[in-house]
Amino acid sequence: MRAFALDERGNLFIAGGFATSIDFGGGLRSGSANFVASFDPTGAYRWDTTTTAYATSMAAQGGRVFLGGAFSGSVDFGGGVRSSPTTQGGFLVTLSD
Repeated sequence: MRAFALDERGNLFIAGGFATSIDFGGGLRSGSANFVASFDPTGAYRWDTTTTAYATSMAAQGGRVFLGGAFSGSVDFGGGVRSSPTTQGGFLVTLSD
């Protein structure tokens, strides 16, 4: 785990990476990737996603999570592929339910 945040509703958001496989409750994810996952105040699974980006900071509000970090090459958060003109690029993105 690299970052975590709680919103005012008590939803937990975590960001990190895995090297083999992981299951947060929504199904097995295999391989090697970075992730963002969310759980409700009781600890029940809400959602998760994987990405090539490396999240280093996080804040949450109203069921949304704001992530900042870095990526190499290209990344797609759902709004189209973004490429870094240098070895490593930075990002700031919002994810929600």
